[in-house]
Amino acid sequence: MTETTDAGSGTAPPLDRDFHLLWFARAASDAGTAIAMGALALIAVRTLEATTFQVSLLTAVAGLVGAALALPIGPFLEARRKRPVMITADVVRALLYLSVPVAALLGVLTFGQLVAVSAVGALGGIVFGGASAAHLKNLVPKERRTEALGKLESTFWLLTSLGPMLGGAIVQLLGSTVTLGVQAIGLLASALGISRIRRPEPDPPAPGDRRFLAEAGAGFTVALRDRTLRPLLINASLFAAFIAWIGPLELVLLLRGLDLPAWQFGIALALPSLGGLLGSWLAPRVSGRLGEHRTLVGSAVLRGVPVLALPFLPGGTAGLVVYVVSTFLLLTFAGVFRPVYTAVRMEATDDAVMTWVTTAFTLASRGAAPLFALLGGLVATGIGVRGGLLVGVVGLILSGLFLPWRAGRRQSA
Repeated sequence: MTETTDAGSGTAPPLDRDFHLLWFARAASDAGTAIAMGALALIAVRTLEATTFQVSLLTAVAGLVGAALALPIGPFLEARRKRPVMITADVVRALLYLSVPVAALLGVLTFGQLVAVSAVGALGGIVFGGASAAHLKNLVPKERRTEALGKLESTFWLLTSLGPMLGGAIVQLLGSTVTLGVQAIGLLASALGISRIRRPEPDPPAPGDRRFLAEAGAGFTVALRDRTLRPLLINASLFAAFIAWIGPLELVLLLRGLDLPAWQFGIALALPSLGGLLGSWLAPRVSGRLGEHRTLVGSAVLRGVPVLALPFLPGGTAGLVVYVVSTFLLLTFAGVFRPVYTAVRMEATDDAVMTWVTTAFTLASRGAAPLFALLGGLVATGIGVRGGLLVGVVGLILSGLFLPWRAGRRQSA
């Protein structure tokens, strides 16, 4: 299959077996991740009795280490075939997550190990994401990319909506560390699916005498010089940063402020993800009706508004309901935004620097996120969890000011 349109019908060929293998692999990985969602924070709070600041520190240190180690990775990935990189990232993360239930079984689990697992897992996610974006662009023709991304996103949100409830039941019956073993199984299944993709990958560019740090920064240079990519980079970084700010605080509020049992905690994480599923299903339809640019800007602006309710959650079941509704709406708009945003970013980026730019976006988001998570923990320590949440939510809404407000001409794929 080539990236040209079918001469007879004027449309691209349908998505083929290789894409469906990739779809299966991503689904297996997403299923394991969904079941283990919140597991590290839950283990830290319930098993190791971590403080609010430590929960934020868990996110912050993990992100900082992952971002720092990922800095030279982009040029390294550019010179290698992407499927072996993706398989290696899956296998390494699987072994890493398996170490937690083993350590718990032996009675030697520590907070430091949780930080290390989270940090190296974040690095593996960056490596996999950078390679996966470049691989997908070569695997799927331009005319089918929004469809392909919509399928991946829909599956992600469906599994994210169901997984945490199953994870909560597993925690209730077998303990929180067992879910990380399930996540490892999902990653191994992902590696198996990717290994069965048959289409040859294009030859990567020769590495030559590569200056890794300089080339890693090339992705930022490309993005900051492009009038479409620059505001997307700023918006994505700030949105991720304030999500990281409020994320640990809302977990602490649910586990300590509302004192939810494990099964209700699973529901709180699971049901809102149905909004992401709805949004990803709506994305191509809304984009087709309103246009790609209006959909991009409108969904980005509306993402943060519903979570204004979070700092004011009441106690008990009412608090759980308000939390589910507000985050459901957040994820609905985010589900609309993500496929359109990814398609716009792909089309605005030359193939030759696709991995660099993808890695730059990932580094910007994951580099800002841990700093803001740490700052959010410090603010919450000073003014309380609800006060810290309010500051973070306001910042989340204001991140919508940084968008490509005018539709720009994008490069051809």
